[in-house]
Amino acid sequence: MGQVAPKSSMKTLDDLYVEAERLDVTPGWVSRDQPLFWKEPRSSYRPHHWSYQDVKNALAAAGDLIDVAHAERRNLILRNPFPGNNFATTKTLVCAYQMILPGEVAPSHRHSAHALRVIIDGKGSYSIVNGTKMAMESGDVVLTPGTHWHGHGHEGDEPALLA
Repeated sequence: MGQVAPKSSMKTLDDLYVEAERLDVTPGWVSRDQPLFWKEPRSSYRPHHWSYQDVKNALAAAGDLIDVAHAERRNLILRNPFPGNNFATTKTLVCAYQMILPGEVAPSHRHSAHALRVIIDGKGSYSIVNGTKMAMESGDVVLTPGTHWHGHGHEGDEPALLA
């Protein structure tokens, strides 16, 4: 950052605006393209439906084309279709379908967000959280706290599908 500008150096609004820019703050009283407050709630996110069967078919193709050695996770993220959005499902959630093939192990990683998984079809699949291996079977809901190391594997005979 730099030296603190003394109040006496800001004699005009333009001086104040220059200092505000340097401080990475914005005056609440200036007009802008996007208002700070709307008269009614607004969101770029919109209702959308993703067909499970369509996504499952795409994941099946990904099973033939994507090796977890090249991508940590074979997943398809449910991207809300509005301009400029490349991964978010909602403002506070990122949802995805994941496929783990028999014999695969997805390497451990961690992130600050908590994770919730619904095991759609996972006979023989498992998760390892902070070194502890736990079975993930069809119908299970698995919660992983944020910042915990976690990975997944599959010892079953058919692909495992998770959401």
